Amino acid sequence: MNFSQLHFIKAISELNSFSLAAKQCNVTQPTLSNAISKFEQEIKNKIFQRTTRSVELTQFGRDLLPKILEIIALQSQITSMANKNTSSQNVTIKIGFSPLVNSKKIIEISTFFQNENSNVKIIFVEDNLSVLENNLKHETLDIILIPAIETMTRPNEMPLYQENLLLVSAQNKAIDSVNFEDLREETFVMVPDTCGLASITRTLFRTHTKSINEYEGKALSYQVLAEWAQNGFGLAVLPHSKVHPNTQTQTIMKAGKPITIAFKAKWASTSTPLIRKLLTYFSKNLENF
Repeated sequence: MNFSQLHFIKAISELNSFSLAAKQCNVTQPTLSNAISKFEQEIKNKIFQRTTRSVELTQFGRDLLPKILEIIALQSQITSMANKNTSSQNVTIKIGFSPLVNSKKIIEISTFFQNENSNVKIIFVEDNLSVLENNLKHETLDIILIPAIETMTRPNEMPLYQENLLLVSAQNKAIDSVNFEDLREETFVMVPDTCGLASITRTLFRTHTKSINEYEGKALSYQVLAEWAQNGFGLAVLPHSKVHPNTQTQTIMKAGKPITIAFKAKWASTSTPLIRKLLTYFSKNLENF
């Protein structure tokens, strides 16, 4: 349970519409619907009665709404007191992320954080891994969000979220999943080894005695990578968020479970309490998006 979910409930109750509430809250409708579903699952009660034509509070929802409004009001008071206790000057936090990161997810959560911390301005920079690491080292970035190519978590790092890895191919498959062991002898189309995807693909499919088969050319975007795979140049591996919804894909499985790609946050050793507050906010809210 978190404040974002409570704000979503308030907006839906006022507008009687999931789509209008999502627009007001500056999130996508699936994001809002997913947050409400998780809230209802957590409290084991329905808040809204939904039909194809209307959205209404259940009786439990009507009973609960005053308490939710009290919590939101209290949150506003606490935020106001906290803002008065910090410097009145605006604070800028610079976040860099790999093109592989689900930037839509990150920006939505960051927007909520800024709404709750009026003195904070967040600037986003997308770049390759080596540039991000160098800028973090020289502290021209405060935080970087990157794929976790290494499984070990080091100081000044924390896990963020995971996404399923999907396979794109030229075949119209009747089944929606594929075992990764069945793909080892296939040829793969790749992007340059700058965002982390190529390294992750090679690590996943190579063996102790053999590297994976790679198409000789390199795609410069994930869209082109998927198009090449659909045209039979080879197979493409992409995180779920980087595949167009209309693209036919298969989930890559291992031992009966989807193979995922993990993402992490890294921050400068001289990070401020406000930056650590943002990192905590990411950690608490990412699962609801």
